[in-house]
Amino acid sequence: MKRPGGGLGKSQPKRTKREADEVSSLESQLGEAAGAPADSQDVAKRFDDLPISEYTKEGLREAGFTRLTAVQRAALLPALCGRDLLGAAKTGSGKTLAFLIPVLEVLYRRRWSSMDGLGALIISPTRELALQIFDELRKVGKQHQFSAGLLIGGKQVKAEQQHVNGMNMLVCTPGRLLQHMDETPGFDCSQLQVLVLDEADRILDMVGECCYAPLLRPGCPCMPPLHQLQSPDFGLQSMITFASVWNHKYRNRCK
Repeated sequence: MKRPGGGLGKSQPKRTKREADEVSSLESQLGEAAGAPADSQDVAKRFDDLPISEYTKEGLREAGFTRLTAVQRAALLPALCGRDLLGAAKTGSGKTLAFLIPVLEVLYRRRWSSMDGLGALIISPTRELALQIFDELRKVGKQHQFSAGLLIGGKQVKAEQQHVNGMNMLVCTPGRLLQHMDETPGFDCSQLQVLVLDEADRILDMVGECCYAPLLRPGCPCMPPLHQLQSPDFGLQSMITFASVWNHKYRNRCK
């Protein structure tokens, strides 16, 4: 992962050619997987066996991740194929990697760059959870060239405003996201490729409160409604939603 303004260095042409070849191969593998019946797919047990980039695999190895958990085995391949996910998983089940890997891979396969703006938005209900997600993202994504930012309370908004519009990925809490939507000039989420709601049951309860209601308001210029984001005019490839507990109320609100 790089900070805004960082370059690829002298190896860029060679790296770019290798990336293009790898992306082509990954698209082919995932295209076959997407068209195959679910019961005929061999579910990988190790990260090295997944159709993901070498950059992500190297980050996983360096972070000490080798084998998939149950939730990762269930969620990763559909998410990598661009499907929307709605799942329930307990704390400690490995669900963070189940959405971080698709976030990295979607942007990588789309050759996302600093010129493309914000491609992935990960919303978490609390500052502590957002910090944990961001720390894991930095570890697993360290070989990629994406820029990433953390928007949470307890930090100066003005300091975040200096960099937020140059980020490819953001991890944030609902309150701080709303603050930037209202106060940061040029803040734009309209080109999102992946939207993640972690602990979505808690987030939806927060959004139900009047102070967070603007996150769902129609016509918001920097965060269009989901049905618009998923239309051909936008590029949202997938929405990944995890919660600790699901009931019909939360399911209906995520549809």
